[in-house]
Amino acid sequence: MRKLSLFRTVAVLFAVALSSGASAWSLREGGACLLGEEEYVYGFPLVMMDVTRAVTTAASKSGEYSAPINQFGRMRTYVDPNFQNVVRISVNSVWSFAFLDLNQEPMIVTIPDAGDRYLVMQALNLCA
Repeated sequence: MRKLSLFRTVAVLFAVALSSGASAWSLREGGACLLGEEEYVYGFPLVMMDVTRAVTTAASKSGEYSAPINQFGRMRTYVDPNFQNVVRISVNSVWSFAFLDLNQEPMIVTIPDAGDRYLVMQALNLCA
């Protein structure tokens, strides 16, 4: 569906440019610019998440700011505002994190009852 929408946008761009007497070069340039913007919007978050994964999992054992794949890391104190391993981390929360490899088998993550405290569990899929 996304590719169809992009195709329609490019087709409209070419039709408008042709009707205004634009040259073939400006048509190619406009289409390339549009495609570049689309690829950036789609690809940049994937690149940033992969960089975060690489930095966060670059450890041989679980620690406060890093943990190997399939192990949890726990930040037991509030994060300093200068912390830059993750883009825009909340500095007023305590964090646990893991990158789980589900290629071989599924995994079960159990979250204990937090009582009256606020708790968030977020699951992200890089490729979905």
